[in-house]
Amino acid sequence: MDFTIGLVVAQRDHTFEEWRTKNMGEVERLGKGRAPGFATIVLTACLLMTAVMSGIAGDSAADSGNFYAAAYCTKDGSLGVWGQIKVTSMEIYSGSVGAAFVNLQWTSGTWFQVGYVKGATNDGNTGSDVRMYYEYMGYTYDMQLLGVASLNTLHTFYIYNVLGTTQWKAVIDGTVVASAYFSSSTSPAPSAQAESHDTFNNMAGSFSSLQYGLKSSKGVKWTAWPDFTQDVDFPFTLTKLSVTSFSFGTDYTLVNDNFDDGNTVGWTIVNTAGGTCGVTTDRYYSAPYSLKLENPTTGEASATRAFSPQSKTLFVEARIMVDTTCGSEGNAYFYVGGAQVTIAFQNSIIKWYDDDLGWQTVTGFTPDIWYRIGINIFAELGHYDIYIDGTLRYSSANLRGVAPHTLGDVKFQAGWGTVSYGVTMWVDNVYGFMNEHM
Repeated sequence: MDFTIGLVVAQRDHTFEEWRTKNMGEVERLGKGRAPGFATIVLTACLLMTAVMSGIAGDSAADSGNFYAAAYCTKDGSLGVWGQIKVTSMEIYSGSVGAAFVNLQWTSGTWFQVGYVKGATNDGNTGSDVRMYYEYMGYTYDMQLLGVASLNTLHTFYIYNVLGTTQWKAVIDGTVVASAYFSSSTSPAPSAQAESHDTFNNMAGSFSSLQYGLKSSKGVKWTAWPDFTQDVDFPFTLTKLSVTSFSFGTDYTLVNDNFDDGNTVGWTIVNTAGGTCGVTTDRYYSAPYSLKLENPTTGEASATRAFSPQSKTLFVEARIMVDTTCGSEGNAYFYVGGAQVTIAFQNSIIKWYDDDLGWQTVTGFTPDIWYRIGINIFAELGHYDIYIDGTLRYSSANLRGVAPHTLGDVKFQAGWGTVSYGVTMWVDNVYGFMNEHM
């Protein structure tokens, strides 16, 4: 199993396996080596209303619109839900959340779900990884992230009732990951859902082998879903998606590189007077590689990645770490659009440059710590917002140069001319995308 269980002691649930196999006789037995019956479901999507956002930033973006696909089996009184999910892509805008999961929903408003999520930031997680998770709302609310998950891998998810009790358990690939108690007088209905809490997210994947369990004379009868209802929240409109699959958004990606392929293909590397630039394994944010730019005494090292020119709204972010305070003139730079956006690590301060006012302070920094720097650019308006570790730190910084502004690359640089403070700069998880309304 391609993730690490956290906060919950994982255990092989032999009782559940025996219980499920024993009571499946009226449908089929897993022991015969056949997959459960394939459920044909149609997923629905909630699309953003006619209101068009003027910009995207932080939590306000997460509240701006939802894509929502769900198939609810009409069998209230279920004793469990079983299904397989494969997520093929999950590109989630900074500050928002996307998820794909199986779920049990009580009419009282409580729920129990288990699946994939990206963008959640519980327990210090940055939200940048696709993770397995569980979430329930019963007597108390609890959501736990269960480590990094792989895309394009079929995983099996169960939620089931411990017969004769009010206890329910969640299982991923045969391992119990959560247990919760629900005392609701109304039994739950099963569902398979994919949700995206921001207009600019991109998600794709598929559900298969969906089953629900109902009590029978022999214990529990498991069967493929014979029917479903579509459930959405007013006032969103419905768009029918392909059978058994979910797909949200359009690919607005401009750049997406964590250097874990071990090369700098697509980047223009320039080294002068002793500067060096290339992938490395000595430090990284996401294993096993990052981009390392080094300026030992004089000269420069830079890496530039071009993308399609943008003249409206775009967002670019990267993880950056430096090994020094960078001196009084700054020796580690993050540029977008040539130098229209100029961010520098300078004298223990992260700064941006204004053509009229000079260097402006964003926040302090400490050497040898990764910082997530996000630039939300409004080219038509001539300004941008700066996010540090997901928090808005500076609003409406002026783009350099003369309008109209067009930005078509991202650049990282260690060193400046003959001035050097011996800085080493590491860059990882470079990601940029455009506003869908361009």
